[in-house]
Amino acid sequence: MDRNERFALFIRELNGAAPAATLEEARTLLETVLNRIEDLHSGADFNPSNWRNDGRLYPPQDDREIVSGLDGVRTFKTVGHYVSFAANGAIRIVALRSAFDDNRFG
Repeated sequence: MDRNERFALFIRELNGAAPAATLEEARTLLETVLNRIEDLHSGADFNPSNWRNDGRLYPPQDDREIVSGLDGVRTFKTVGHYVSFAANGAIRIVALRSAFDDNRFG
């Protein structure tokens, strides 16, 4: 399955999951869903240090956090997206290079 197909499946499964109630739950939810999709369909083992070469999608990493400017919101820059988690469990994913913008409310 190619990267775009895996990402679309990830978004479908994320939107179908029970809502998170906290920022930590939202982050765990995203990590769990994304890692499950990638484990099943990417053909690459989980190895975040190899992100440049393995073609796998990875959850946001702590060292990629950027200032959100909003109380109760943590934002991360990944290879292709900005991913924000809010204190109420909301998740927002905004593509860097396209019109994709997905909001998941907590």
